[in-house]
Amino acid sequence: MSRLIIGNLDAEIEMARAATPGPHPALSASTARLVARHASHLRVFARPGDQLRVPGVGGSALAAGDREILAWAETDSVAALRRSPVPVSCVLCPVPGVLSSENSWTERLWQLHPDPATARACNDRRFAFDLATRQGWSLPGARIITTLDDLPSNGSWVAKALFSAAGRERVRFASRDEQRPRLARLLARFGALLLEPWVDRVLDLGCAGLTDGARVDVFPPHRLDSDAAGVFRAAVIDDSGDAIAEPSVLAQVRDTAHAAGEALAAAGYRGPFSVDAYLWRDRAGAVQLQRMSEVNARLTFGLVARAAAERERPSGGGRFELRL
Repeated sequence: MSRLIIGNLDAEIEMARAATPGPHPALSASTARLVARHASHLRVFARPGDQLRVPGVGGSALAAGDREILAWAETDSVAALRRSPVPVSCVLCPVPGVLSSENSWTERLWQLHPDPATARACNDRRFAFDLATRQGWSLPGARIITTLDDLPSNGSWVAKALFSAAGRERVRFASRDEQRPRLARLLARFGALLLEPWVDRVLDLGCAGLTDGARVDVFPPHRLDSDAAGVFRAAVIDDSGDAIAEPSVLAQVRDTAHAAGEALAAAGYRGPFSVDAYLWRDRAGAVQLQRMSEVNARLTFGLVARAAAERERPSGGGRFELRL
């Protein structure tokens, strides 16, 4: 059977269109080219003969009615392709290196895909915020706002859209008056925003896993390299932990990811996921752990990096970096 990988790294736009007022325009041409290049890393999940579909790129057609699909994120359009008898235009995906065994976690991914509405609900920032609030993990002062009257009058803050990725759809501000027009537009489009204090981040971490509903499997945490604006740049795998963070920090992040996986499973989600976490410095200079800043109910580059590391070094060990 021919298999199809869908590199829909712009899935948050489709989710937002289905769940919020909008409008939500497509990616610009330059951003779409960048997303397509990043999506090419999903080749690591392929076998010879598999095909990869990336935004804005045409190619050969995959046979109708004979389609096994792995997507970056499950959306209504992906679910429609699973049912569609119409051929799909794709890019042929050559696969170098060692192939995964049929029992590997990378092959399990092909069988785990949630209902699109469930995936959308779990990727809504309110899902992660509600979980963090129940567990006592949210940042001081963090909250969901539905009106500009809820904006604080002082301090440094960041307002995040309910659906966003790669540092898009957010406004950083120190004065609500200076950014009020931008904040008003973002709030009108999404109906609600997550408001968090802007903190001095010291180290970004991620922890990924899989859930099939009956169990939750979590990998060791990995390091995330992000720029000053919080945009992801690289994932670093080193399961020894020596180059990642202190063992106590890694243990807390892994426990957090497992709890998030259980919450996703309870919500009906089936598939890959990850949590983002970070160390930050408070006003007194002490380093604090933000155990969970986001829940990603989809593939992530942390999982892509892990698959690439396993393909490059099947026996395990060592450090591997996936840089975009």
